[in-house]
Amino acid sequence: MLNERVKTNNGCGWTTNVTNPITDRMLGFVSERKTPMLLDVGAAFGVATIPALRLGAVVIANDIDQGHLQHIKQVASNEGLCSKLRVLAGRFPDIDRLDGLDAVHCSNVLHFLSGEELKVAARFARACLKPNGQLFIQVGTPYLGHLRTFLPIYQDRIARRIAWPGEIDDARKIVPECIRPETPDFLHVLDMETLTPILESSGFLIDYAAYYTRPGLPEICRNDGRENLGIVATAVPARQ
Repeated sequence: MLNERVKTNNGCGWTTNVTNPITDRMLGFVSERKTPMLLDVGAAFGVATIPALRLGAVVIANDIDQGHLQHIKQVASNEGLCSKLRVLAGRFPDIDRLDGLDAVHCSNVLHFLSGEELKVAARFARACLKPNGQLFIQVGTPYLGHLRTFLPIYQDRIARRIAWPGEIDDARKIVPECIRPETPDFLHVLDMETLTPILESSGFLIDYAAYYTRPGLPEICRNDGRENLGIVATAVPARQ
């Protein structure tokens, strides 16, 4: 399938019509279970939701845009998959509490949250998951090519031990003009050193963490192969 960029309706960048490495890991997890329950955060046009439905998962597709969710419902209806689909509008993690999930898939969403919101999101995901359920994350990092001018600022903040070094309040001014229309003002680019402690303190065990370049990343956004960070974490059973 041709990898195409698709502009989202919510002003938060773009999605693609092909899966990324973390989504592939999630789909592998889903395929090994009988009727698993999945929350797909920031589902956009369903690049992860629809394949998960095809594999037999019960999927709760969450997004802030009703148009995205309506598109997913239509595709699911066309394929006879609606019985296992639920849509949930809202900005994660400010959504209805969910329980007993096998997996939470959160691709290209967490870098829109502030540091304090990240902590809430991690605790929310852990509370939703069954013991040994899995969390699948992909985020943008400070090494994205279109944020080159921010990288020295980020490194200086690291040196000064600023709590949330990757928070950017004026991202639209920093990025090249050609991608400003699809860039929100606020971005929170993340690295392993910032994100993994949040997850571990929220009750997760890190199974996998790696930098890579997501498929379809435009040339203007490419840098040195660390443009994206993928994490898979397991919900640690609570102590009795």
